[in-house]
Amino acid sequence: MKANKKDKKIIPTEASLRTSQKTTRFFLPEIIIFITAFLIYSNTLNHEYAFDDDVITKKNYLVQKGTGGISEIFQHSYTYGFDRDNSSVYRPLIIAMMAVEVGIVGNSPKTHHLINVLLYGFSCVLFYWMLLNLFALSSGGGLRKEFAQISRKTNTSPIEKKNFLSQSHAGNQSTLIIILSMVFLFITHPIHTEVVANIKSRDEILCFMFAILSLSSALHYFDKEKISSYLMMMVFFFMAVLTKETGITFSVMIPVTLLFFRGKKYLSLIKVIAGLGVVVLVYLLLRAEVLDKSRGNEMKLINNSLVAAKSLSVMIPSKICLLGKYLSMLFYPHPLSHDYSFNQIPARGWGDAVTIINFTGILTLFLYGMFFLLKKDALLYCVIFFLVTLSPVSNLFFLISASFAERFLFLPSVGFCIGLPLLLERAKQLIFQRGKSDGTGKDIKKNETGKDIKKNETGSDIKKNEAGKDFKKNETGNNIKKSGNIFFILIISVIVMIFSTMTISRNPDWKNNVTLFAAGVKNSPNSFRTHAGYADQFRVKGEVERNPELRKRYLVIAIEEYKKSIAILEDTPPNWYNLGVCYYMIDEKENAKNAYKKTIALEASHKDALNNLGVIYFEKRQFAEAQECFEKVVSLDPRHGAAYGNLGAVEHNLGKYELALEHYMKSLELLPDNKNVRENLEKLRAALGR
Repeated sequence: MKANKKDKKIIPTEASLRTSQKTTRFFLPEIIIFITAFLIYSNTLNHEYAFDDDVITKKNYLVQKGTGGISEIFQHSYTYGFDRDNSSVYRPLIIAMMAVEVGIVGNSPKTHHLINVLLYGFSCVLFYWMLLNLFALSSGGGLRKEFAQISRKTNTSPIEKKNFLSQSHAGNQSTLIIILSMVFLFITHPIHTEVVANIKSRDEILCFMFAILSLSSALHYFDKEKISSYLMMMVFFFMAVLTKETGITFSVMIPVTLLFFRGKKYLSLIKVIAGLGVVVLVYLLLRAEVLDKSRGNEMKLINNSLVAAKSLSVMIPSKICLLGKYLSMLFYPHPLSHDYSFNQIPARGWGDAVTIINFTGILTLFLYGMFFLLKKDALLYCVIFFLVTLSPVSNLFFLISASFAERFLFLPSVGFCIGLPLLLERAKQLIFQRGKSDGTGKDIKKNETGKDIKKNETGSDIKKNEAGKDFKKNETGNNIKKSGNIFFILIISVIVMIFSTMTISRNPDWKNNVTLFAAGVKNSPNSFRTHAGYADQFRVKGEVERNPELRKRYLVIAIEEYKKSIAILEDTPPNWYNLGVCYYMIDEKENAKNAYKKTIALEASHKDALNNLGVIYFEKRQFAEAQECFEKVVSLDPRHGAAYGNLGAVEHNLGKYELALEHYMKSLELLPDNKNVRENLEKLRAALGR
């Protein structure tokens, strides 16, 4: 009876204590992870719109409708609300989310940036949970050597997830340290600045978040065989691909992950593959139904420098160099740029030193993968993750509308962030291998006679060997083990601190277009687009500046940057046209005329260049040339009000009053607020006595 009473008193007390410990241990890492992610990007909260944010915000008419535009959003392409092009990619979820935000708070860049940072912090917490789930269940059959060696064996069944999570925090300290290292590498990696600091790149965060949730649901389904987890896997995967099409790579990575980390449950694996396949099929059918098939996107050199590679002897090594660039940016993310257009990453041949270095590195990875393929090595999984998630945007299999972009590494960087701590763990074990011995070369787990330290030959106290010496006195092994852990934590801490500093320093570059393009011309000096973008900013400033000296200063800077852009890539009509505009505004009209002529030579149907060239001819009283220019404009665009007004002015000066009257009237019909045309019309009527 007494025993029973004691049991009744003790059990509730122990249960209460365990619950308290679980709660504390469960949430502390998550809180630290979220706060760290938030603080790292807190200096983006006051940023403005920058780069291509307009595509999904204030210049997207569907987004500007707020919640009223959601139905149309799901019926059109990603950029339809911006450029009316219904043949681009299909990403309705991110556009719908922006519409909801605009409907609630209006066009508020601060709100958009805040939500980006909050979503990033939450995604990092989800990544942490996924890693706990991934690496915790070693008895399930798939955990690799690194974690098999450092994980404690517990009596907890793989099915008892909540118990395991509490024990993983309390008892499995080494495993938790490695997992947290992976998460903090991901949080602080500078390659993510474009994704978090750029509003438009939120699709990357959402795609990652839903993909991780889908993977976690698949792991849960594998462990518990719950149909609800299976359905959630499909739902989250569908949301990932509706956010960005690169999420489709998880139709490969989820089965691969299950094979590596959950063993040979082939029936469950087939079910998972089937479910993911159904989602992919539905997405592709929906995409085909929504997007126009008649209009295709022509691949241009201005977007992808690989277009310049006219032969396989240049194309293949150039692609290898791009892949090598992606790999190197994970290890050494400096310098960072928003743009890598032509010719920042030039085409290369087989004999180029850069090609040889990249080819050697990639070949080494390939051979490593082949050697460890059957062993399901954890580092091989990281390589597979990197290659699979990068494949749609790598330009390896097909060309896309960008040579290279840092945002493309957001998903693939998971492979790096998992792999680097595993690599360091292996290095630690090699360097501190003597930690397994007692200093004499003998295994500290066994006494001199080879018996287990838990018992000597006679079965006496486990703490003593045959001679009765206390094993507690031999602390060499423990000290070396602690040194190994300190080594691991120190290396990771240094990397995380460096990454954090780089990220915090990079964030201000994304404040607005001026700061972004200023950093761009510095970090990508060979990109024609960075110089053109920087020039655009000063041209716009010059157009609105009232101070003549400042105005000229801005325009001169713009001219110099346009020249640099043209020197890199000459055949760019927009750059020549804008160069002409700048020359005209500082009264260098001969240079402006030459720039407009070059624009027209490259693009004969450039209406604005023709119109502006006609104005210069008109000012020089070369009316025949001016008339020819204006007539070409109205033939190209019958609704070009300015050209009709200019044509009327030419005819007015030539004494062709009736034609001038007709064209003035047409101009005012199209542009009723054009004061110059209205004044010219009044003069003409006075001359006609009307």
